Amino acid sequence: MRIKQFYLPDRVVLLTRFLSETGMVELTGYMPVPATEAGCALVRTLRCIRGGLKFRMACEPRFDYARPRPVVEQESEREARLCPPGEAYGLWLLAEVPIQAVDGQGVEAVLEIK
Repeated sequence: MRIKQFYLPDRVVLLTRFLSETGMVELTGYMPVPATEAGCALVRTLRCIRGGLKFRMACEPRFDYARPRPVVEQESEREARLCPPGEAYGLWLLAEVPIQAVDGQGVEAVLEIK
């Protein structure tokens, strides 16, 4: 698989293209402005250009210089909260596909884009 990354002209939007014999998929990533009251947001979307590809998405945050493992609270099949042990702050992951908690690591999803 070949991977190419570039920023869209005059924008702070990162476009990553995944190219293989079976297909081409684009991952677009950006931070909306203004940030929400709760903090910053990072938006990532996958779009199939041709064919199809299978992906494994993993969100494995490491807080406090990676000393503690994150606490994972699965709120629904598409939503999880990840935070340091004993802390109220952390991050929310909202997905359009089912995600699965990986104990002491984070969350993951496997999806096929066509």
